[in-house]
Amino acid sequence: MEIECFKTVMPSGSTKKIGNIYQCKIKENQEVKDLEGLKELVNSIVNRLGLSGKIELSENESIGTSHMLYKFNLFVGGKRCSSIRVVLRNNALVSLTLVLSEECSMNIETGEKKNPSPSSNKKTNKNEKSIPPGQVIINDFIIYRILGQPHITLDSWKLKIFGEVEKSVELSYEELYSLGIQKYKGDFHCVTGWSVRDLLWEGVPTKELAKIVKVRDEVEWVLTYSADGYTAIIPIEDFFDERSMIVLKLNGKVLSQEQGYPARLFIPHLYGWKGGKWLTGIEFKKDYSDGYWEALGYHERGNVWLEERFKNL
Repeated sequence: MEIECFKTVMPSGSTKKIGNIYQCKIKENQEVKDLEGLKELVNSIVNRLGLSGKIELSENESIGTSHMLYKFNLFVGGKRCSSIRVVLRNNALVSLTLVLSEECSMNIETGEKKNPSPSSNKKTNKNEKSIPPGQVIINDFIIYRILGQPHITLDSWKLKIFGEVEKSVELSYEELYSLGIQKYKGDFHCVTGWSVRDLLWEGVPTKELAKIVKVRDEVEWVLTYSADGYTAIIPIEDFFDERSMIVLKLNGKVLSQEQGYPARLFIPHLYGWKGGKWLTGIEFKKDYSDGYWEALGYHERGNVWLEERFKNL
């Protein structure tokens, strides 16, 4: 079995003490018949990479209608050393990602990871009255707190906008609000396969930010930062979509702490992981770099209509 792994760097600010991350491409079509077969396959791949220990299934979940995500833990000497995320599509192995703790060390022969170019992105096929492929409508949000629940007060909160711009700024809540509020009624789509329909979003269009910082022409990516250490990478053309906004209110009410108070990003045609909650920073970049979920194998763009859930390694 031929394996090629690419090392990625965990974004700073994580509270989970994550060390190196390796995304591995299996250069053969590996069909999986059942869970035991998958566990054997994962074990053989881990052994090929020079690791040994006890592998235990942690959990699994469906990602849309065709993908399954399996999570394993690797224990070495009784200590949890690594989590292993395996993605299957129609019972065929798509990718394997090893997430090592800072306390563990390993030496894997890796290739250089090529940064994607947003110029190759397909146009979004949006039909607001339909449901994106692989999604199921539910009545209300499922709340995720991947890195914990921050509690923010407005007296200390600022939104920093910086990077490849002519003028970096830090905006208070009042200053952000003064840029002008617009409303948009649209759906929210989670990459795990659920959607909530007809939500009323109120906030500042992202295009208003461009007016005050003057983004340089060579910028291709936007990296957003959240108070909990979360980050997400977004192509510049998606960030400045006409419906993209820094949300301050949801369904007529100021955002709750759980929903990202005081500000979160919302881009209707991208999966929800691209819209960071508890937003504190927006960096305009020339070059691509992974955010939190992108470092774990999720797609660079995340268009819901094209089912861009995972990277094409």
